[in-house]
Amino acid sequence: MNQNALLSIVNLHKTLIGNHILQGIDLTVEQGEIHALMGGNGAGKSTLIKCLSGYWSIDKGSIKVNGDPLQPGAKQIAFVQQDLGLIQSLSVAENICLGVGYQTGALGNIRWREMNAAAADLLASLGHAGIDPRAEIGRLNLVQRTAVAIARATQGLKDGAKLLVLDEPTAALPSTEIGALFETLERLRATGIGMIYVSHHLSEVFRLCDRISVLREGKLISTETTRETSEADIVELMLGRKLQKTIKSPVQKGQETAEQVLSLTGVCGQRTKDINLTICKGEVVGLTGLQGSGCTELAEIIFGAHACQAGQMMLEGQPVVFAHPAEAVLAGIGLVTEDRHGNGSFAEASLGENITATNLNRFFRKGWLNGTAEAAEVDGLVADFNVQPPNGRRRFSSFSGGNQQKAILAKWMRLNPKLLICDQPDVGVDIGSKNAIYAALRNAAANGAAVILISNQHDDLEAICDRVLIMRSGRIVAALSGAEATEHNISLATIGTQAPVGELIQ
Repeated sequence: MNQNALLSIVNLHKTLIGNHILQGIDLTVEQGEIHALMGGNGAGKSTLIKCLSGYWSIDKGSIKVNGDPLQPGAKQIAFVQQDLGLIQSLSVAENICLGVGYQTGALGNIRWREMNAAAADLLASLGHAGIDPRAEIGRLNLVQRTAVAIARATQGLKDGAKLLVLDEPTAALPSTEIGALFETLERLRATGIGMIYVSHHLSEVFRLCDRISVLREGKLISTETTRETSEADIVELMLGRKLQKTIKSPVQKGQETAEQVLSLTGVCGQRTKDINLTICKGEVVGLTGLQGSGCTELAEIIFGAHACQAGQMMLEGQPVVFAHPAEAVLAGIGLVTEDRHGNGSFAEASLGENITATNLNRFFRKGWLNGTAEAAEVDGLVADFNVQPPNGRRRFSSFSGGNQQKAILAKWMRLNPKLLICDQPDVGVDIGSKNAIYAALRNAAANGAAVILISNQHDDLEAICDRVLIMRSGRIVAALSGAEATEHNISLATIGTQAPVGELIQ
């Protein structure tokens, strides 16, 4: 253990609600090092970060930055938290200035022009020149909000911090944005800044990081030098076993039925234009595109969350118009939203209440809610989806990201939907949970559901989907299927650098 390291953690212990979450963690981060912190959901990563931030005190051990004991609030460490921690009602520039102060004139008045210009310059340096520093955070999409959170942390580094902690910074970023972020982090590394980089994406970690520390069940299992290990080795350290990859059986590519579940003809929304799409029982259809391509809006049009301004939508051969998502749910459509915290769950309700929120009618008897029957169904679903810890009465927000996502999937699967739409279901999810989620989607297709999977992870689309549709500027521009639906071809079609191998859609 290098006691002169930029960050030195020695024998750190933390217990919460009787659970020994962190057990004797020893970890160092050197100057100019990007150090990956990996582990399954619930391994203790978030708890460790909260100890570094001072949100939680430690029970035993020590944390030192540049040889000095960590002092909460002393700006020794800057953070980009997984939930971003932005204030929705403030502007981009105001959020960036939080923690480092506002620029003021001689009379104490805020110098808005200079502050907005500085924020614009900072965002441009991160590759996000298109974000208006005067825009309200609540009006930005997830990609833009992530960029603002990173900019705010970078601004904090200018105030004297030498250590940057990034918790899933690329969770909402498409692949085209990740390169700009990495360039920024590499510039910071060259100046001697040390970083802890938390991610579930092995390809990112091996591309960017110098060393990898793996947590499992609150213990530091191993710290490996990136160039001397492999992705398979890290996965095995994370899981404590070799990973069994998701397979397409019992439904193989091309074996879906010809019975149509959904048909769109000339569908238009605010951004989407002239969408023609059919999906049959037993199919998993991938949908991908760059930020702003229209994938999420199309999902919300189908679900009744956005107005269909033109065209026709048919469900099992019958024309449908949904004025509200509740009508879509009654018709047999489920949507796992892109933003599970903002509009996909009730954070302060229990896990069980989140799972059964889609339909409580089956538990009512003569006007009374049968809590015993509800709890029994929740317990069964928690077991089926391996939600950990298996406690339906526990507050939803206290679960790790992967377990939250499995519970959200369970709440839709309990309805046996005709059509299930999943928008970026792997955001903030460890590799084990992601595999379980994708296996559940294939299972749903095997049982006759039609599944739409929206994802920026092109390797996953290749592995899971029967067909992949590419959107650009609000239109479906290409369709790839069978042997053509490879990660390479999907990526080329998405960025539009050359014609894809598959069908071009005019």
